[in-house]
Amino acid sequence: ITVMFGCSRNAEKLAPVIIGKSKSLRPLRNFYFGQFSCKYLFNKNSWLTRSIFISWSECLNQKMTEINRNICIILDNFSGHKTNHLFSNIKLIYLAPGNTSILQPLDCGIIQNFKSKYTEYIASRRIEESEQDINFSPSIKDALLLVEKSWDNIKEITIRNCWRKADVTSATLIDLSDATGST
Repeated sequence: ITVMFGCSRNAEKLAPVIIGKSKSLRPLRNFYFGQFSCKYLFNKNSWLTRSIFISWSECLNQKMTEINRNICIILDNFSGHKTNHLFSNIKLIYLAPGNTSILQPLDCGIIQNFKSKYTEYIASRRIEESEQDINFSPSIKDALLLVEKSWDNIKEITIRNCWRKADVTSATLIDLSDATGST
C-alpha cells in the first residue's frame, strides 16, 4: 500500500489516503467503513497517480468550499502531484527541487513518527499472537486499522514542532499556477 498524509501548521490532520492494488477487498467484505476515517483508493501498482491526486484534491476542495475555507497545500515535485487543475478553495504550492527533506513538514519528522508508531503496533501484535502460538501476518484490514490508529496517535506538539523545523517561507516555494509551461 501507499499512504498519503496531510496536516496543517496548527496540527489539523486530514484523513489518510490509502492506495492499494485491489478494487474489491475480500478481507473487508464485512468491514463498516462508516467508522473508518481513512479513504481507500486503488490502482494496479498501489501508487499515487496524478488522477488519484486530482480526484482527492477535488473532494478536498469541495469540502473546503462547503465550509467556506481556503487552504494552501505544500507539495514536493513528485510527478503525481503536478497538475494545471485550478481549485476554488485550494492553492497548490510546490517546493523547489532538492528542498523536500528540509522544508516539507511531513518529511521533518511527522512521517518518521508515524512509521515508528505503526512499527510499534505491528510488533506488539506479533508478540501477542506469538504468545498464543499464532503466526501473525498483517492483512489489509490490519494495515488500514493500524494506519488510522498510528496517524490518530501522532501528537499535536509533534506536528507543530515539525512545521517549526521546516520553517517554510515563500522564497523556498514554486507557485506553478503562476509559472508558464508547467505540467
